[in-house]
Amino acid sequence: MARKKSTSQKRKSRSSASPKLGELQVADGKEQDINKIKELEELMGLPRMNPFGTTKAEILKEKMDSMNVSDLQAFAVKIGLFPSGSRINLKNKILKAFYSTAGAGAGVDIGYTKPMADPNSPDTQNLLALLKEGL
Repeated sequence: MARKKSTSQKRKSRSSASPKLGELQVADGKEQDINKIKELEELMGLPRMNPFGTTKAEILKEKMDSMNVSDLQAFAVKIGLFPSGSRINLKNKILKAFYSTAGAGAGVDIGYTKPMADPNSPDTQNLLALLKEGL
């Protein structure tokens, strides 16, 4: 039986037609929303009230990605967890605790009887401006 001739196809490069990676823009606005949430939580003082330092899982995951194992262990102790296991196990334990903690990931209805902040302070004015913009 005769052998079939193989044909090779040349690939065309699209370097001139496609934009470079640095020029691409994301249209979902997610990064901008996360930055607004971080600023809003900082103005409200959540890092002092919440042991996780945030109420958004994305921000917590970003924070844990930058930690090494010893930092994750210290963070677990601060939250009240036993710091055992690998890096992945620690991250999963912390996320599980985050989602089950009221006021952090689980959410809670906080009924304050007095104002949280002084209405005349500049920080409160910035906070109100951000809340009026919406996220």
